[in-house]
Amino acid sequence: MLELEAQKLPADGWQELLAAPGTHWRLVFTANEKQVAAAKKQQPSKGGLYFPIAACQKFDAARADFENGVFLGPLASLTFNGPYAVRGRQLSFDVVAMNVRLGPWRFSWPIKKEPKAVADMDPAEAKKLPFFLYAYVDRDIVVGRGRSGGLAVWTRATQDWEARAGVLAVYNGERVSTPESSYVLEAGMGGKPRPPPRLRAFSDAALPGLELLAVSHADAAAEAVSNRDNQIYFDQGAIALRPGDVVLDCGANVGSFARMAAPVVGEAGTVYAIEPIPDVCDALEANAARYAAWAAARGLKVARIVPVRAGVGDAGSRPARAFVYYPRLTAMSTMYPDDADAAAATLVLHRPQSFSRLEDVGKALARCSPSLYRCIHSLAFRALLLRPAESLVCRMVTVSELIAEHGIKCAPRAAPPAVRRGRAAERGVRARPGRPTGPAAPRPRREVGLLKINVERAEWDVLAGVDDRDWPKIRQVSAQVHDIDGRVGRTCALLRGKGFAVDVTQEPRFRACNLHMIYAYRPAAG
Repeated sequence: MLELEAQKLPADGWQELLAAPGTHWRLVFTANEKQVAAAKKQQPSKGGLYFPIAACQKFDAARADFENGVFLGPLASLTFNGPYAVRGRQLSFDVVAMNVRLGPWRFSWPIKKEPKAVADMDPAEAKKLPFFLYAYVDRDIVVGRGRSGGLAVWTRATQDWEARAGVLAVYNGERVSTPESSYVLEAGMGGKPRPPPRLRAFSDAALPGLELLAVSHADAAAEAVSNRDNQIYFDQGAIALRPGDVVLDCGANVGSFARMAAPVVGEAGTVYAIEPIPDVCDALEANAARYAAWAAARGLKVARIVPVRAGVGDAGSRPARAFVYYPRLTAMSTMYPDDADAAAATLVLHRPQSFSRLEDVGKALARCSPSLYRCIHSLAFRALLLRPAESLVCRMVTVSELIAEHGIKCAPRAAPPAVRRGRAAERGVRARPGRPTGPAAPRPRREVGLLKINVERAEWDVLAGVDDRDWPKIRQVSAQVHDIDGRVGRTCALLRGKGFAVDVTQEPRFRACNLHMIYAYRPAAG
């Protein structure tokens, strides 16, 4: 290791390797300054230490943020995070927050009241920061020194080790693997096939005579009223579906929205229902088949619902990524777990309907003492619905990959009939006798009529997965957005930059949390 340091290897590409998507670095060996000095002089010493505790760090290049900590399996973890910057072989960082996990509970405390990016610090301030001075970096191993002069070695963490150590429950980063289908990671078990779920039947009042399936009782109760009460993705302001539209349903769950869109876009349209969680996708596929048979028996002309077993993200998330799966409330499963945020989104303070008698009790308590209700709800919600939690690795695609795979093209819009007749006259072409002069029958539109997004804090990833060449193929976007670090504003700016008009609303039932709806549509010409 000291020989590597003496060679002063060029650092080309090291920053990209350190922050490669899906890469977490496991600390395996340390030596303090005195041990390093003794080794340099070839003097006897006690040598270094093969690190006995699970310690791991990750770097997020997009946010210029690192997180580093120790992990005690599913019991607890202690991590620190903050901004970092790389110059040559030196990575300087600042610690701005401390994060503690104790079983299902998570806590975070700020260390600095006004943190700022390392790049924004004046040189004198940046010079005082801790740093790593790397001697060697490749895709599997990192060797470097800290500010104190001690030496450390990290290796690329494996999925099995992360599952045993409890790293996935905290970092939940992108995983670089090539599974043909999703599989579960359990402590000490690696990739383990899971038994088929026991699906729960429910009926939707809006679709009489149709029995549908969900994974859990809580999901079934929520889905039973989704069609009737919670359709928020089209027929809102300027957002409207047309016959023949192609719809990309990102975060389809068991297909509630897909079943609402299918009769509107009609048999000439298609709804691609994209869902990453295996158990949920089993229910989605069954529901799509049941709905098609139900519609056919009644002579209804509905779109084909095409389930897609994948999550939707940016280019860096492919081919697979880790999810946290909540079997008791599958709709909350996510790449970015945040128990407190999930609990806030399910408060009944401003929601008219209840999904259980327990929620009725919660409403009564909320009327008496809102603060006590919030506290009890947060604890009960995490304990009863977000536990147990499982770590899954799921296949990932981007919106642009879906567009390419399914042949979605930006077809030119047809000119009005009068214009078409005028063009024909200019060419000296007469209309055939008996030929209809009215508007032609609508053709299937091969643009994306609606990009619907409900992906539990991963909405920015979905939008980042749209290549510039594909934005003109998208006519409308309806996205449920968590306003984390100004994300609503950034999303609006992105969509306006792509030529959309944008509206932002917040449903009354979500006034107690950070959920907003963003509707983006192409302004009318002229």
